[in-house]
Amino acid sequence: MSKRNKKLRTIPFAGGVLVTLFAAYLIPVTLFVWLATRLNEAGDYFIFDQMIMYSVKAWHSPVATMFFQSITELGGPIVLTLATLAIATVYWLKSHKKAALMIFSSVFGSVAINVVLKSIFQRDRPDFWTHLVYEAGYSFPSGHAMASSALAIALIFLLWRTTVKWHAVALGVIYMVLVGASRMYLGVHYPTDIVAGWCVSLLWVSIVALTLYQYMVMKSSR
Repeated sequence: MSKRNKKLRTIPFAGGVLVTLFAAYLIPVTLFVWLATRLNEAGDYFIFDQMIMYSVKAWHSPVATMFFQSITELGGPIVLTLATLAIATVYWLKSHKKAALMIFSSVFGSVAINVVLKSIFQRDRPDFWTHLVYEAGYSFPSGHAMASSALAIALIFLLWRTTVKWHAVALGVIYMVLVGASRMYLGVHYPTDIVAGWCVSLLWVSIVALTLYQYMVMKSSR
């Protein structure tokens, strides 16, 4: 094995997987664009938004409310900020500085993008029932969904070439779905807010990962 190839194999990124996922970027882009362009036509919400929200409301109970209030905190700014900084620090101390940069850029970049998108679309939050947590600001896309999925997807990318890759996928998907479900259960986001957040994060993290991977490929060829 050449010195260059050996060096590339030590890079904690799934190069082939990143290329494949980025090649499929049209899926999240197309879905997000479709949702965004149809918002004005649909009015405040899509008919399936209403159907799903009332289906979720049927599951309301004191125990479920406590559970989802706790889950939503796991996708909130305090927990995500601490988790992101902790994970990035671990990668940095283990000399995986590009991986640390990917985690940091993925999460905090998604937060910045979310602020911009919310200011553009200015979609009001659902008002089907009294919100079970206090939330201010606009609804589309969901900031909790974007930030939590950005962290999960970034970790899946980084762990893909390890023996725990499927554990990362399973835990990442469960985490994303639970945080997204909590936002609907608590009445502060439409389903389309959640899906849009996932789409944007998938695209953003793919761009971050590919950019860093290409940088390392170029650096290793010198």
